[in-house]
Amino acid sequence: MRYLGIDIGGTQLRAAVFDAAMQMLMCRKIPNDPALGAEENLRRLLDGLEESGEGIAGVGVGSPGPVDIPAGVILNPPNLTGWDNFAVAAHVSGKLGAPACLNNDANLAGWAEAVLGAGRGLPSVFYITASTGIGGAFVLEGKVLNGAHSAGGEIYNLIVSEDPYCHRGVNPGAANEQCGGHALERIASAAYGRAVTPRELFGMCEAGDARAETIVARCADHMGKLIGNIICVVDPHAFVLGGSLALHNPWYVEKVRAAARRYAIHPNALDIRLAVLGDDAGLYGAGLLARECARSHHFETI
Repeated sequence: MRYLGIDIGGTQLRAAVFDAAMQMLMCRKIPNDPALGAEENLRRLLDGLEESGEGIAGVGVGSPGPVDIPAGVILNPPNLTGWDNFAVAAHVSGKLGAPACLNNDANLAGWAEAVLGAGRGLPSVFYITASTGIGGAFVLEGKVLNGAHSAGGEIYNLIVSEDPYCHRGVNPGAANEQCGGHALERIASAAYGRAVTPRELFGMCEAGDARAETIVARCADHMGKLIGNIICVVDPHAFVLGGSLALHNPWYVEKVRAAARRYAIHPNALDIRLAVLGDDAGLYGAGLLARECARSHHFETI
């Protein structure tokens, strides 16, 4: 049997086919063009896969949150334009003729890292992705805790600062607008009076620019507060950091580790690891979801 994982991102869409052992057999990616809308973007991604639909036993879809997991609907993600209130699971299932399930992309990446990656073998893992925005997932005994209303792990909305800035309904001072790539770009551009990308900002840090170092250190401190708050609620055996900010910027990660130790109840026991599945964590998680979705559908129909 084969399983299809779909990863919906703000800048690109990806689809991968997996076997039952979660070996990736093929992968396809296209740009996510907000002007085209959700259905057309998915049509471009899935074009040609319909012909092989008979071989696909299940589909797993990951999207930025918030999402309605039982209904399979993308709600109103702050980092995803043009997909609000889109019933993606039903749409994909109708196109491919296979059962489809939806979950938060950070949940899926965290699930993959906990089961297949950096957290393998641990009873509990809290995964944090720091990329354009901030996301999270708590995995306990190999299962993602989605929560009663699909809001489990939605740490992007946790308040870590008194900064009044907010974006698309996110709480003022929330982690998404204080710790992620969008936050770094916003704060740095205001400080320098011109557009500054996160990549450029980290380059300035490497060159010894004190102002850039201050901006990144402040964002890392907010991330440390976030980790300290999470410890107070679920106290995981380890944290796994993923996303482009963490995976490509060692200086930032060390600042986060130092900040987290300042805010942790038991700093000497703090275990913060880097994700090992890289940019494919979300896809592998979508593959795991596809396999689970297929099995659930099988039991429901016999």
